Amino acid sequence: ANGRAVDGFAVGHITAPVHLGAPREALGRYTVSGSAAEVAERLLAHTPSRANQLQIRMAAASAEECADQYAQAGEELLPLLRSGIQ
Repeated sequence: ANGRAVDGFAVGHITAPVHLGAPREALGRYTVSGSAAEVAERLLAHTPSRANQLQIRMAAASAEECADQYAQAGEELLPLLRSGIQ
């Protein structure tokens, strides 16, 4: 579906750093931030059509915030991305 099946091979794409929530300058100018829907839209728009796997790094100011970001991404962002890359 969506033209992303690649004969059983995983074709990965490394995304820009991601932060769910309001953007903060300290996270860096290349960080993709916003709501889960906004982030998913931006990531998928810049993902090559043959990619069927995304490698995401969450941007955070502390280990605790990083853990919270990954938990939030699993709940909110991952379902949106899965529907867009399968």
